[in-house]
Amino acid sequence: MRRSLRRPPALLAISAVTAGVLAITASAGARDLYVNEYTTPAVDRVDPSTGHVHQIASGAPLTSASYLTFMSNGNIAVTDENLPGIFTVKPSNGHIHLLTDKKLLGPYDLDTDPKGNLIVANYGSTNGQKIVRVNPKTGHVKVLSRGPWLGDPYSVQVDPHDGTIYVLDSGGAVDRLKSDGTLKTIASGPPFSTDLWGFARSPDGTLFVTDDASHSLLRVNPKTGGVHTVAATGIGNDPFGVVAPSNKVVYTTDYGTGSVFRVKVATGHVSPVVTGLPPLIGIEVAPRG
Repeated sequence: MRRSLRRPPALLAISAVTAGVLAITASAGARDLYVNEYTTPAVDRVDPSTGHVHQIASGAPLTSASYLTFMSNGNIAVTDENLPGIFTVKPSNGHIHLLTDKKLLGPYDLDTDPKGNLIVANYGSTNGQKIVRVNPKTGHVKVLSRGPWLGDPYSVQVDPHDGTIYVLDSGGAVDRLKSDGTLKTIASGPPFSTDLWGFARSPDGTLFVTDDASHSLLRVNPKTGGVHTVAATGIGNDPFGVVAPSNKVVYTTDYGTGSVFRVKVATGHVSPVVTGLPPLIGIEVAPRG
């Protein structure tokens, strides 16, 4: 049973109520957000300053839009955990194209490395847990690491400067993937639960994790492995995606209420950007420029 939606704070003005979607004024000047509607499926653009939602792509061949990231050419790469591949979406016309040249059963989150390649967390019981690299031009897939030591690799983040890959093990850990394909655990155990879903890296290198079991947002120091709670309430029953466009502000999605929330890192204050959409998973921010 879902909890009822919280009433928006008095200082936030309702800007639009359309077809059950509640759009709420958040902060001016922020870059657009992009989210995946899982069950529709669809890719939406969200203006965080007004809460306005514009659908840019939907339907076949996608069956369940999961996670997304921007590619170096401006297109959006989207995973569909129920289909064996990575898809690209052109924001200007919504055209959807299959990119990968081989099956990836259970592709989840993905990110772009400094050379423009896609790094994908592939979790699937049929072909095993692995981290793969996808060539954005040819769709060729290369396995970087595979095996039971990956645990449940649901999400990845890549350092845009040196290409270091961080892997979120949904079972309760954050790992660093070495160039030789081995992993080093940098954070594990409490306060992590065994239901970690979303993963983001802020410009200063801090890692952020959504914890579905505790309905919380956690912050991880990649150098020390220290884990701290940013927000323990207010980000919904099923927090999934997370993106950190700055060191001060993080956005999360809630699957259960179809919401996007804005979280201030310093205070943990949570405010809704939009609510009442279909179930949401992935979230990204538009590239600068």
